[in-house]
Amino acid sequence: MNNSKTHIQIAQEIYLLTQQDFARTGIAITAQQFGAALGFIVVGNFYLCEFPISDFQPEFKSENLWYVSMGSGQIIADPFLGFVRKNFWLDKQPNLEDGIFGTFWALEHAIEVNPGGIGAPSQIVVLQKKDDGTFHTEILSESVMQEHVENLGALETHIKSYKSTFAPNATPPSPSAS
Repeated sequence: MNNSKTHIQIAQEIYLLTQQDFARTGIAITAQQFGAALGFIVVGNFYLCEFPISDFQPEFKSENLWYVSMGSGQIIADPFLGFVRKNFWLDKQPNLEDGIFGTFWALEHAIEVNPGGIGAPSQIVVLQKKDDGTFHTEILSESVMQEHVENLGALETHIKSYKSTFAPNATPPSPSAS
């Protein structure tokens, strides 16, 4: 693709090329079976574009809605991401570490409540701008993911213990209830 194109032109070209490729292979893009989320850089700016399963028409995420979920867990992840946005990100675009943690939390939640439809373990890939202005992608290592497992466990313990602040005589839940 030509680097002089705008992010909108690039997304349109991706849509058209995908549509043409699907047509050559006999797949109708309107079959509501295909979606994608794509992060890319144009002239040093990062863009997150969703090609939704409903019509595959490109939709750019913005400062007001900076995330997207897709796939079999979307119906679970979307409301949970709304919860994370309000209560953890405080309705502001998070820094990288908070974004990773919120994403991990949403993935773990979706896996836990829909074990037959979403496979573990969680995997996260980060596209990050380096100090020298270049961009780098990285699959988070098992050790980094383990840190998030531990942080999430601590957060869940804190949330579970919160009840004692307003109901000090309440019976704690049994281990099988958590």
